[in-house]
Amino acid sequence: MPLSIAMIGCGGMARAHLNGLIELNKHDYDFQLTSVCDTVDSRTAEFAKTARKEMGMQPTSYRDFRLMLKDSRPDAVIIATDHRLHHVLSVPCLEAGCHVMTEKPLAITIRAGKTMIDAADRSGVILAVAEQYRRGEEQRAIKAALDAGAIGRPYMIFRQGGGVGSGIFCGTPWRHMKEDVGGGPMLDNGVHDADLFIYWLGSVEEITAATATFESSRSGKITTGEHATIEPTADDTGLAIVRFSNGVLGQWSESWAMHGAGFGHTVIYGSEGSINDGVLNRDGEEPVDRETLIATYRQDDLFPHGITNSVTLEQLEFFECIKTGGRPEIDGMVGLEAQAICYAVYESTAAGGIPIKVQDVVSGKVDTYQRELNQSLGI
Repeated sequence: MPLSIAMIGCGGMARAHLNGLIELNKHDYDFQLTSVCDTVDSRTAEFAKTARKEMGMQPTSYRDFRLMLKDSRPDAVIIATDHRLHHVLSVPCLEAGCHVMTEKPLAITIRAGKTMIDAADRSGVILAVAEQYRRGEEQRAIKAALDAGAIGRPYMIFRQGGGVGSGIFCGTPWRHMKEDVGGGPMLDNGVHDADLFIYWLGSVEEITAATATFESSRSGKITTGEHATIEPTADDTGLAIVRFSNGVLGQWSESWAMHGAGFGHTVIYGSEGSINDGVLNRDGEEPVDRETLIATYRQDDLFPHGITNSVTLEQLEFFECIKTGGRPEIDGMVGLEAQAICYAVYESTAAGGIPIKVQDVVSGKVDTYQRELNQSLGI
């Protein structure tokens, strides 16, 4: 029997998931997209039309996910909505016996994420986080190079990124509102960084940080095609010092308040060299460019069927885990750890910039910044 798949949320990132399903269908993977759900009818109509055209499938469209679960419980649900809704949607699906993959971050708060993990454990189903960055060819090659000792003992990482200026990030006003997003770029973008920190270098012990909101007003075209002006309630800039459990130090920043040219930069330093935006530099040797790095350290088993699209790969692994009873690489607990690194940034800021232990955020011992969010959610 083919896996029955439902999608909740048919906005921007959901389109990447739909494209991933289309690619899997081209590889004759055995599934059916049976349902699509969104509060905006035009979005579900567009998704259903694309599914019919590209895959020969006719999903049923819903506005209410609970009705979708009642009508026909799918084997798996992919959730791609704003952060505030992740646990609201996931928990009933998990309790109904559906396996769930939710977009990153796991949830809008640590407490909300734990409700999802608990629901999955009670029902004996899989909870996976759609965190695709580590699945990229360059990111996989960097991991393999580090494990092979290509730069000796790693001891520093620098990760900086930014842009946007006074516009509306991705045309989505909700990303600038604390009540919907949880936190600004150090959570929304930063959870990608946090997952890579864990993947490349191990657990993060402590964060010392500061955040700020430099843009009091933002304007631009939004996903509905309209022009909007908003007053953000979430931060737009964060800076952090990252201390890893193994002694590695990191400097980390993300900003949506950079005018002019944006930038992104990642460099890892070790005792014998560095990896600078995918370029391997070893002491006394010629640099190894990104393409050669990937070719040298490529692990073909991480790219089955030659698939390199990271969203397609995360879907394929999720579906295979459902079939085999396996554990996804980024399950709820891994997602929670990455989320806690991000929230340690906000908890450090709320505490006046003092160092915050990531495990104190995971345990709930430190939750000052998140408290109003949890209260508004009734959890």
